[in-house]
Amino acid sequence: QIQSQRNYLPSLDISTNKAKQQTNTLHIGTHILSEINKDNPQTRYQLSSHLKTNTLELNDQAQIISYESYSPYGATTLIAGKDKTQVQQKRYRYTGKERDDSSGLYYY
Repeated sequence: QIQSQRNYLPSLDISTNKAKQQTNTLHIGTHILSEINKDNPQTRYQLSSHLKTNTLELNDQAQIISYESYSPYGATTLIAGKDKTQVQQKRYRYTGKERDDSSGLYYY
């Protein structure tokens, strides 16, 4: 039985989890735009630093969802947001790379 599925296309990632929730992630230059769950859409804009590190995340009303800062090797030093579950949904973090939540490692 498939737990989750990810399809990687140029500039677009499409992932579906076992609850059939789909996330579309669009990479535009150094910025990331995600739409989570088509039935109840939530748009998330990730703003990056000069190192392409995604530090600030906004919703479609320009309200802050989360803020995260990192140590020189990618460990999270500060994470802030209204809801911890919203903060944990961010897949692209340090230097704009995808992070595996189970191992804590980044894909380079």
